[in-house]
Amino acid sequence: EKLPGIMESMIEMHEEAATIAIWLMGLAGLAALLSLFAHWQKKSFSKTAFSITLVLALVCFAAMARTGYYGGQIRHTEIRSGTEAALPNSNEGGVGEKGKEGKEGKDKDDD
Repeated sequence: EKLPGIMESMIEMHEEAATIAIWLMGLAGLAALLSLFAHWQKKSFSKTAFSITLVLALVCFAAMARTGYYGGQIRHTEIRSGTEAALPNSNEGGVGEKGKEGKEGKDKDDD
């Protein structure tokens, strides 16, 4: 938390998203357990229970993806909004430029 360039607000957003996601995961797990129990007991509502479980699992997936995105923004400054100007320009010595120089240099040595 005390690293330079790390904002406390970003960490708090990540923590809040994680709290929501973990509760949703617990709810989805409980729904899955109840769905399996209903299926095992051959209850008439077991198909509906499985459908609800699927929806909860998809919502949980989205919440976890959101949490991961917020976590990635903490350490990966290149994905933060508003930092595009801080990224190096691809025309200023990017991978493509180095690849061209290396190939040209190799061709010159072969002659």
